[in-house]
Amino acid sequence: MMKPEISIKVVGMGAAGLRLLGKLAAVGFPASHFVALDSDVEELQKCQLAERIQLAKKTRRGWGCSGDTNVGAECTRASVARISEQLRGADLVLLLTGVSGGIGGGGSALVAKAAGREGALVMTIALQPFDLEVCLDTARLVTEQLSKVSNALISIPNQAVMDSMSNNCSVQECIEMTNIRIMESLMGISRKVSSEGSQKTNFCNYIEMMK
Repeated sequence: MMKPEISIKVVGMGAAGLRLLGKLAAVGFPASHFVALDSDVEELQKCQLAERIQLAKKTRRGWGCSGDTNVGAECTRASVARISEQLRGADLVLLLTGVSGGIGGGGSALVAKAAGREGALVMTIALQPFDLEVCLDTARLVTEQLSKVSNALISIPNQAVMDSMSNNCSVQECIEMTNIRIMESLMGISRKVSSEGSQKTNFCNYIEMMK
């Protein structure tokens, strides 16, 4: 008997989420669809392998949200119908987002809710800010919101990764190392999806156990 295929759709939000989305798409992560969400048209143009949705096209006119989560929420809310359409039919939505930027911080919980309404399980990779950033309270609040609307939430502390590296490493080097570690972990999950015996029901149970 053939095992049913599992439809995985990967969504990247904001600059941090889009960087990781692009890398996953480039290495051949076995998703049925990649979706890039941002109001910043320059960031979107970097995601050539994804379906790109420019949020608040008329009001933001291609500009980002300057870290304002309220603006990010408005941008996302205005495009929820289109986002939901892209996520329809997914068994699992893998949501990649920073939790301190305007789009990621303001809109990620809205996207997670939309995915849930479409019947998908939601696994969120939440990229946390560095200690030197001034948005730690916002990040904590957004992470708490995501934990309530995600079936599984994996919080990635950039600061902890930096602390484990040499003292002279740059922020960019730390981000690259974080992305590599995340990609390795997600590729491991993808192997579980495709391995013998990983039928749809069993995989759904696996995600539920990660809460």
